[in-house]
Order: sequence, then structure tokens, then C-alpha cells
Amino acid sequence: KRLIPNYDVFDERRYFSYDSTFKPIEINGIKTGILICEDLWDTHYETKPAKELVKNGAHLLIVINASPFHIDKFKLRRNLISTKSETFNIPIIYVNMVGGLDEIVYDGRSFVTNENGEIIYKANAFKEDIFSFNLKIGEGTVVSGEISSIDWGSGPHFLKIEMDPSGGTDYILN
Repeated sequence: KRLIPNYDVFDERRYFSYDSTFKPIEINGIKTGILICEDLWDTHYETKPAKELVKNGAHLLIVINASPFHIDKFKLRRNLISTKSETFNIPIIYVNMVGGLDEIVYDGRSFVTNENGEIIYKANAFKEDIFSFNLKIGEGTVVSGEISSIDWGSGPHFLKIEMDPSGGTDYILN
């Protein structure tokens, strides 16, 4: 996590510490950049985490979010992620929380873009959902996967990401 908001409903300084590195991690041979929410919403920041991760060799970006709902929020997300995906010529997996927590509502709608910024898979809004996808990475690696949108307000959950170019990508929430 590189960008730590502390405004409106966000109080992330309580939970996160700043990381100034932009090194992709390798998951079963695929250099992957991991971004947490605000890291992708970098318009008002000098630091551009997605750009730095791609510059340092990421072939895939995974964005983990608890992005609150408001009218037209999905259009904002879609435009932001599609533009970054197309600009950097990289697929993006955008995973968003669904449900409610205190007074905040999360709409889910996790989705996957290809390297052209086109949404190739999208989860339902306002309900738990699971969808499977196949995603081409680079010149020929195909990653199969499944995304679960789970109501995180129902208890503590842990996100585990595994990628296997020949077998799949799993997001397991316990």
C-alpha cells in the first residue's frame, strides 16, 4: 500500500503503513502488481503506484478494494480502470467488497479488463457473486480464475491469491 487516505470515510492510517517500493511479486511465473484501493485512484497524488509497478515489470495488476457505493460510482471505476489498463497495455483484476459495514454500503461489481481496457468479466451488483474467467497475459499465457465477491461485514475474512497459468487463479476468502 502506497497511498494512504485519511479523509471522508477513510481512516487508513490506523490500519496501514506506507510502502515506498514498487516491486511486482511473482506468482507462479507471472509478475503481478498488487494495489490496494487508493493506490489506483492516484489522480491527486504525485506518486503513481500502477505506473511504477508496470515500469518495474508487472504483467498483471490486481486491485483489492473496499470502495463505497454512490450513484455513478461504477462508471467512475470502469473509466479509471479501463483507461489505466489501455494506457499501460496490461490486464487488471479489480476486486471490490460487497455488503454493508457501519453506515457504508459496498456494491461489489468486481471486474476484469483485458490489456485493451475492455471489461471481459463483471460480477453482479449488491450481492455476493462468483464468476470465472480466462485472461491472456502477454503473448500467450492464459490465466484461468475465479473471483468471489463476499459480504465482508459478516465476519473476518482473509484474501489468498494463487495464480497458475495452466490451472487458475483462486481468490479464497475464509
